[in-house]
Amino acid sequence: MTFPPVAIIGQGCVLPGASSPDELWKMVRDGCSVLNHAPAGLWGVYPGADREALARETLHDIGGYVTGFEKIFSPHGFRIPVDPGLDPVFLWTLHAAREALRDAGRDIERERTRGAVILGNLSYQRRA
Repeated sequence: MTFPPVAIIGQGCVLPGASSPDELWKMVRDGCSVLNHAPAGLWGVYPGADREALARETLHDIGGYVTGFEKIFSPHGFRIPVDPGLDPVFLWTLHAAREALRDAGRDIERERTRGAVILGNLSYQRRA
């Protein structure tokens, strides 16, 4: 099966250990693993939780976790209100799309073309 050619004109990403395509390629080149323990507070476990009971219910907390995003994300420049309390996946997607447009040479502050993106994310509810 063959597919028509695809042109990649701009890149952006938010991944564990990489907030840009350059950081991703450096990790790949250097053979880095970004698997780590879950950041403190990620799962919403309250301080008085029975840790031994939780340990029996959880196989492990090793995974690829996006950290430090709040240091690079700017909610300015979007034509919609961006609430920092939104699901992080939504904010990551906005950021990566904006960076891809910038990488493609688009002036997103001046160019006001219309477009739409519909995002969906299925995840388990967090306990507070």
